[in-house]
Amino acid sequence: MKSKPDFERLQMLYEENATQFRFFLTWRQVLLAGYFAVIAALALGFEWAVTRAPDLTFACPLAGACVSVLFWALDYRNRELYHHASVVGAGLEEAMGHVELGYYGTYQKIKNSRWRHSRLLKTFYLASGAAMLIISIITLFVRIPITAAGG
Repeated sequence: MKSKPDFERLQMLYEENATQFRFFLTWRQVLLAGYFAVIAALALGFEWAVTRAPDLTFACPLAGACVSVLFWALDYRNRELYHHASVVGAGLEEAMGHVELGYYGTYQKIKNSRWRHSRLLKTFYLASGAAMLIISIITLFVRIPITAAGG
C-alpha cells in the first residue's frame, strides 16, 4: 500500500482526472445537441429555398454534409481526449491499489464492445452526411414540385 502522502496525491490526481473525463463527456453531449440544432436550422433553410429560391435547394443539404463531417471530426478528437483520460484513470486506480473497485479499469474492459457510442455516433454522422450529399446532388438536377398548402 502507498504511504499516506502518496495516496493523497494519487487521490487528488484521480479526482482531477475524473473531472476532466466528465468534462469531455459533457462536450460530447454538447456536440451532439449542436449538431441537431444546426441540422434543424438547415432543414428550415431548405424548406425556405424550396419555396423561394429553387435554384439554391442544393446548398442546405450540401452544407449539412459538410457540417456532418465537421462534427464527426470534433467528436473523434473529443473521443481521443476522454479515452486518454480513462487510460490515465485506470493507471491511477492501479497505483492506488483499487483496481477491483475502479470505474476506469472497468471502462477499459468494456470500451471495445460491439455497440459502443463511438461507433454509433460515427455511423450516424457519416451516414447523415452521405444522405445529405446525395440529396444535394439530386436537387441540383431535379426541381422539387411545390404544391399548394392543404392540397
